[in-house]
Amino acid sequence: LRIMMGRRAVGILLAMLSPHLSVGAQVGATLAEMMSLIKAGTAENNFFDGGGEVIEAMKDDRDKVAACLLDKVGAIVDESGLSEFWEDLLVDASACCLQDIQCSSNVEQAYSLMKASHDKSIPADEAGAKIVPLLLSEV
Repeated sequence: LRIMMGRRAVGILLAMLSPHLSVGAQVGATLAEMMSLIKAGTAENNFFDGGGEVIEAMKDDRDKVAACLLDKVGAIVDESGLSEFWEDLLVDASACCLQDIQCSSNVEQAYSLMKASHDKSIPADEAGAKIVPLLLSEV
């Protein structure tokens, strides 16, 4: 009976936490591939520009893309995004580039560095130090 209660408790706990658990998003090898996955509906389009009244007043796609990329800088710097939720960060950064404005090679380089950080080819803090200026150059 105790084992069954324990399993039931674990099941309930998992059910409660499941909306907050990452199930491992499919991640493209390149920015272009990731954008294709989002466009095809294989990955979610999580475009987020930070919200707020100032952002909502923006009409220009270039400003919205810049705000979206700036939000990703915040995720890297303030939330340890490269080590805590790298898959989401890759998907979300790619979604920034789905507007009518084409992202530059700087964003492609940043994407590659994010992947390299996860693959342990480069430490997260070193990758972040390179990624942040690349993304800020687009703002």
